[in-house]
Amino acid sequence: MRDFGKAIILEDDIVVSPVFLDYMNASLERYSDNPKVWSISAWGFPIDSSGLGDCYFWRCPHCWGWASWSDRWQYFKRDIQWVFDNFNAHDIAYINFDGVGNYWNDFLLNAQGKIKSWAIFNYLIAYKHNALTLTPNISYVKQIGFDGSGVHCGEEGNVFNTPYINTKFPISYPDKIIESTLALERVQDFTKHLKKPFHIRVKNKLFRSLKALTGGGKQT
Repeated sequence: MRDFGKAIILEDDIVVSPVFLDYMNASLERYSDNPKVWSISAWGFPIDSSGLGDCYFWRCPHCWGWASWSDRWQYFKRDIQWVFDNFNAHDIAYINFDGVGNYWNDFLLNAQGKIKSWAIFNYLIAYKHNALTLTPNISYVKQIGFDGSGVHCGEEGNVFNTPYINTKFPISYPDKIIESTLALERVQDFTKHLKKPFHIRVKNKLFRSLKALTGGGKQT
């Protein structure tokens, strides 16, 4: 990112749409000079896409196929004390999708040394910059790594994937850079009905990957 001013990032257990790069590159170009757009996501929650347009803005950056610019990433820091000093109850409610999720717990687990992740800090910093993430109405990527072996395993993997990968391009962009209240409402509803919270599922996946990388146990 330092060399080119922008970057597209993928994990190795992501399957991408044939038009993934078209969408990402066009979006990076479109919002390159607008700091209100924190990042470009290729993944979005598998919610009802009707009425959302081809893509929409909302609060939470995602890490399953994403892109950003160096002038925004320069603000990233994993500073636990800074978060404690700068976040109040109102801020925490926002981070938790207005009280529906429990993303703040990810930060607390980092503060306690129980996990070490960057994604929650990226979200917190984006919020403090009043910035949003462009998100497709249907994902341009499919996550295949939730079971730790690269294939799906029941609801644990499938619940976060849409029935098909988005292949639409060109697309129409939102007229204004404001959060979609409709998308927020649908994500809140989706989150309420999860048998296991989204942030716990992601942590479980990352923990399995870490164990495999460090030889602490084989993936199951």
